[in-house]
Amino acid sequence: MKKIIIGFVCGLVLVLAVIIAVLTTMFVPNKNDWLKVEITHDIRFRVDSWEKRYGVTPIIYADDKILSIGITAANGEDQITPEEAEIIKPQVESIAELTLEKYKWAKEYTVEVNIL
Repeated sequence: MKKIIIGFVCGLVLVLAVIIAVLTTMFVPNKNDWLKVEITHDIRFRVDSWEKRYGVTPIIYADDKILSIGITAANGEDQITPEEAEIIKPQVESIAELTLEKYKWAKEYTVEVNIL
């Protein structure tokens, strides 16, 4: 009976140690993760004041130094027309380039805006 209780207590201590180790492990974002957050924030800050709502999805290809931004119509909105795309694309590209200029290491990135 003692062996069972000791085994149970040891197992419980081991499980608690693993849970504490997992919960105290911090996620430390790298430069590209922060850049995604900054790009999304800057674009959304300006785009959210427009009449139509849009979805923004930045993807960073670090090896190729490419920042690809996907723009879609938000839920419940009509699809983006070619005329709208001609207006939106340069504005979003400009916002992204201004954000990239804030970071010396990101100035080499090429911006691609895709209307989906």
